[in-house]
This record gives sequence, C-alpha cells and structure tokens, in this order.
Amino acid sequence: MGVHTHLVPAFQALLERSDGNLPRFYEEARRLAALPPTERHAMLDALRQHAELRAAAEHSAASN
Repeated sequence: MGVHTHLVPAFQALLERSDGNLPRFYEEARRLAALPPTERHAMLDALRQHAELRAAAEHSAASN
C-alpha cells in the first residue's frame, strides 16, 4: 500500500461536492473505486486540479 497524500485535495473536493454529507461522499468514493484505474485516476486528478484552482482563487481574493 502506497502513500496517497497527494489525493487529499481531490477527496476534500469530493466531500465539498457532496455538501459535507458523509453517506453521499462514501457513495461517490465507492463509485470512483469501481471505475477502471485509468478513469478513476483521471477523475481524481480533475478533482485535485479543481481544488487547487479554487484554493488559488480564494487566496488571491483574500490578498486583495
């Protein structure tokens, strides 16, 4: 088992997309787990990128 800390932002974005609803989050995580690896990694990467862009925008807005 490897360390997947780089995926934390993706799962944080997934939790936000689930409106903080843990049962919904877990269902979405199960759906991701059922995807073929290439598709799953693409989805997680898209979620991670979205989270990073959102964080950058929030940081930029806070510094203005």
